[in-house]
Amino acid sequence: MRVAGTPSYTALSINNINMWIRADGLSNSSPSGDYGIRYPRWSGDFMNSSFGPPAVYMDGLVWGGKAYRDSALTRPAPGQLIRIGGGEFVVGTQAGRVIGFGSVAQAENPQASDVRVVRIRRDYTEQDGTDWGSSAIRWDSMIINEIFLNSVTGTMFFSVFQQYEKDWKEWPVNKGAPFIDRNANGVFDPPPPFGMAFTAESLITGNFDEPGVAGADLSKPADQVIWTVSNDLDTTLVRSFANSEPLGLEIQRTIWGYKSRTERLLENVYFVRYRIINKGGVDTSEALGTQPGSLWIDSLYIGQWSDSDVGAPGNDVAGFDTLLSLGFTYNGEKTDDQFTHGFAPTAVGYDILAGPALLSPGESGIVGFRRQQNVRNTPASAFISWGPSDPLQSPEGAYETNAGMWWKALRGFLMYGDINSPDVRHPNGPFMFTGDPTTLTGWVDGLGTPNSWFPGDKNTLASVGPLQLAPGDTVELYVGVVIGQGADRMSSLAVMKANDRQMQSFFDRELQPAAPPSSPVVTTSALDREIILEWGLEHAAIERTETSIKGGVYAFEGYTVYQLPSVTAHLSEATRVATFDKPNGIRYVKGDVYDYTSGFYVSTLLQTGSDGGIRRSLRIDRDMIAQIQTGEPTPLYNGKEYYFAVTAYNVNTVIGQVPASMESTPVVVRVKPRIPFGQQVTTKYGDTLAVDHVAGLGKGSVAPIVVDPLLGTGDSYRLTFQPSAVDSLTLTIENFTRNAIIVSGLKMKDLQEVSMGVPGGIHIGLSVGTFSEADTFEYNIPAPSANRALENESVKRIGVFPNPYKAEISGWTMYGGRQRQYVTFNNLPQRAVIRIFNLAGHLVRMFRKDDASQFFEWDLLNEDGWLVASGIYICHIDLPDLGSQKVLKLAIISAQ
Repeated sequence: MRVAGTPSYTALSINNINMWIRADGLSNSSPSGDYGIRYPRWSGDFMNSSFGPPAVYMDGLVWGGKAYRDSALTRPAPGQLIRIGGGEFVVGTQAGRVIGFGSVAQAENPQASDVRVVRIRRDYTEQDGTDWGSSAIRWDSMIINEIFLNSVTGTMFFSVFQQYEKDWKEWPVNKGAPFIDRNANGVFDPPPPFGMAFTAESLITGNFDEPGVAGADLSKPADQVIWTVSNDLDTTLVRSFANSEPLGLEIQRTIWGYKSRTERLLENVYFVRYRIINKGGVDTSEALGTQPGSLWIDSLYIGQWSDSDVGAPGNDVAGFDTLLSLGFTYNGEKTDDQFTHGFAPTAVGYDILAGPALLSPGESGIVGFRRQQNVRNTPASAFISWGPSDPLQSPEGAYETNAGMWWKALRGFLMYGDINSPDVRHPNGPFMFTGDPTTLTGWVDGLGTPNSWFPGDKNTLASVGPLQLAPGDTVELYVGVVIGQGADRMSSLAVMKANDRQMQSFFDRELQPAAPPSSPVVTTSALDREIILEWGLEHAAIERTETSIKGGVYAFEGYTVYQLPSVTAHLSEATRVATFDKPNGIRYVKGDVYDYTSGFYVSTLLQTGSDGGIRRSLRIDRDMIAQIQTGEPTPLYNGKEYYFAVTAYNVNTVIGQVPASMESTPVVVRVKPRIPFGQQVTTKYGDTLAVDHVAGLGKGSVAPIVVDPLLGTGDSYRLTFQPSAVDSLTLTIENFTRNAIIVSGLKMKDLQEVSMGVPGGIHIGLSVGTFSEADTFEYNIPAPSANRALENESVKRIGVFPNPYKAEISGWTMYGGRQRQYVTFNNLPQRAVIRIFNLAGHLVRMFRKDDASQFFEWDLLNEDGWLVASGIYICHIDLPDLGSQKVLKLAIISAQ
């Protein structure tokens, strides 16, 4: 590969699939003639052992249509009416675009310095050349040079880096390469050069244009993009493929892929857009000599051809899933000697993501990576499979047989006879092998019968059509290539189809990743044997969580509260405490989850709602984990630490898209129930405070509901309504005891749907009655009682637990022990000085506490860091703010 000048080959290398493309359109064949795709990318020790087993030997684009010299389609093109182009093992196209249209159209010089395949990855400058173990450029160098990682040299590394830089700066927008038009002015404005202060992220934050591909969300561009253009104006090359004449087409290929993101299954797919333009420059005269011009193409079919070799090439079977528009190849036998190290044979698929768009009022389709109205994408129209050991054989020979067999295959007819032979279609229709291989129902391949051939070396062709292509017209075909690997060959097929559903949904969302809602901001309050979780106070966070439509289709649905066994536990280990969801009829949310035992995806209940409405707080007085374990109601214990998380989840509003739902990342909170020191609450969770309607004629009512009894201050508050041009009425809340505005701009409609948290430990809710802009309400939030008598009672409750302390694990060591050993002092005020003495009166340890927690832990180490011995210890606790003391005895029994 010529890295510094005009490279003819390059590879997509951004994720788990490596694919090759040559500037003239030869696809998925490496420069050395090796397999185009190997998956997994390597086998065993990638540093110096072989690459992974084969998945695809080669693929390509094939087209065919009827050529005419007039728009009425009455004057056939000279020589051949039916013309076939494209390529498989031999390509009939040359590198370069077509310059001009019609009679002046001519092929670009394929040897010109700017006629090359170009490749970008937007983070290329952020790859550290000194970190050879993780540098993506080093991995690229290994792939591009078809060597092992240990063989990559600094020169190779620098050459790949230089080519990335050259292609980024010389991205051929003028020839048709796609770009991201962030300033929406319709032209490509080259971004500033990369540097220390300008990175790939700066392109997004600064709203700069950049080379590459993005869909509806311009902040989510593809991570790696390849572009090349070819044409069929070299008659000799065109004839070398199918002995056919050219049609005058320019073919632009855009290939792109993604690194690991929220949808990890995108690591196992890549995308291709074929853009075919009827530019002309072909002979349109029946007379002697050449009269260049354009042809009208009727009954045009475009097909994605593949020679997929899953491991060994002689034991594969093929199929087509009509619901997924997916042609696929998988292993026909349980094992394959190409797959070692415990890997199961993979499955490979080619998905017709979107065919060319046709006018269709009231429908929508994808054009130019975006969804447009009043068009529809042409669906797949045929799928054919053939191979050396099958009744259908590869096209070859003179025009009549070679082009004839392709013409039949593109339209879904059996490849018998020649171009003049009658078309014969299989009784089951134009799509072969559409049955279910997992249940062996329907028409499946690989059974060794007249209609189900033996496993072998399979070629497949998935087509779309018929279409018309007038001079100057353009059509687009989007294809996705997907691979899956499971526990065995059949689960690999299931995994591949699951990956495909993910890929198709991502494509249909205009390349927007599925994303969960923003995580709610949770606060906690600890009371006597109860805990209060609250996530309704941060109004901006609520709006981010509940109003954003993620990925264009994911709408907020509800909150789920979990109890976890530890602060580091995974959500799969958690116990669901409650779910609060919208009252919209969506109660049960199901989705496919991979089952590692069976190796298949199974339908799983993801969320269980009640249609009970959204709440943003919860009082908890039961240990749900212990209750499930014992079968008995289990209260919370003061001083014991509990772990909870509140997540938000959404649902996909488009039926059939995957994933069906996304859940926010759990943020675990830890909390210990306790009796508040020196305080006695005067309200409880859920109480509704008294309200005075002091002004206005509205008939609605205001409901201040207590959430956290400890946050009341005794102050009085005034709630007033103001007109708003946007939201009818908004609210302002004023603490008129302190003459301070605490909340302004609250939307009335939000409070009518669900109560909203406001300062003072309450949630405000509104009735469905009418309000006027003059309405004013006043209420008081009682403060907890606090006096010296309550403080003295709290001092009496100061203690230490467990007491006696008995080590449960012998062999504990100070460093890296299996169990953290400690005792906890409880019911402490803000400030305390704790001194621990042995019975001889020697000071063992001293601590100064100054925080809001009522708990303090001693790790059973003395001042020198040694574990204390068994015995009785005197704990002297000074309370400087109260002028009082507390003395405790603590028994410690060390491990034997």
